[in-house]
Amino acid sequence: MKRLLFNYLIGFAAFASIAIVSSCDKNDNSNTNNGSLNIALDPDPNEYIDLGLPSGTRWKNSNENGLYDFESAIETYSYEIPTRLQLAELIAQCQSKWDDSKKGYYFIGPNGNAIFLPAAGFRDDETLRGLGDWGKYWSSSIGIGSRQAYSLFLGHYAEGYKVDCSVKSNTVWRHQLSVRLVQDWDVQNGYVDLGLPSGTKWKTTDETNPNDDHGFFTYSQAMAAHGERLPTSSQISELVDNCKRNWSSMDNGLILTGPNGNHLIFRASGRRDCDGNVTQAGTDGFYMSSSTSGSDGVYILRFNNVDKASSFGGEIGRQCNGYNVRLVQN
Repeated sequence: MKRLLFNYLIGFAAFASIAIVSSCDKNDNSNTNNGSLNIALDPDPNEYIDLGLPSGTRWKNSNENGLYDFESAIETYSYEIPTRLQLAELIAQCQSKWDDSKKGYYFIGPNGNAIFLPAAGFRDDETLRGLGDWGKYWSSSIGIGSRQAYSLFLGHYAEGYKVDCSVKSNTVWRHQLSVRLVQDWDVQNGYVDLGLPSGTKWKTTDETNPNDDHGFFTYSQAMAAHGERLPTSSQISELVDNCKRNWSSMDNGLILTGPNGNHLIFRASGRRDCDGNVTQAGTDGFYMSSSTSGSDGVYILRFNNVDKASSFGGEIGRQCNGYNVRLVQN
């Protein structure tokens, strides 16, 4: 029910376009000295603030140190980075106030609590731009173009202290932006909701076989250890058919972004052949399903990096091979 309500509330956003723009008409963009804001005099920078948002998302009180390119941000913080939907909700549900002394915007939630997002600028080819005037913040959601992602852009303009409330889909990965973390309402007990039609949630990390120095499982080992939590071939097909994919050179694998903007990372760890040799590590990824074919076959998820682009598809492997295992929650 929470997800349906959240999707309804942010349904105004045109995610297929180059930018998602929210009206700023309801925002009070005048200068403020924070006197009327519900903020502690000595706020804890590591605290997560409940703004009273419909999704229940809590936002951290402070930015992470420094500026990050997209791959570094995902590698370092992963599921704590907000999705494009959470950025859109922040804009739609909060009022914004510019603080001229601190150079940034307060976002005041429906319950009166607030967070401050500094206009820390961004780096483009090592040149720092917009410090004190612009703020740019990563989302975890892959954008429309190649190696682009959604980001929050906050622009301050002298006349009227106007804020540009927009979530843009075309920020290139190499740019270095600020990172503000959230307590993610879509990741529970290590499983992420990607917005798949079936409602299947995928675990955010691989399982590890303690009896294999690469952590791989044969089919019999995987079934004995994890049984019904292994994905079926149909669940793998649903993942492939409904997610956007982009190759990450830092992760040596694929970032899969679901319909709701949440993501998974599958790493190209290779496989262990039946004769014991490990092959294709760093170029190909292989993940086990529970669905068999014939006496010795098993459906697997396989992907690789071809000319810096991703190819992705299912195939049948041998049950005696060692593969990675990623679990699901139905």
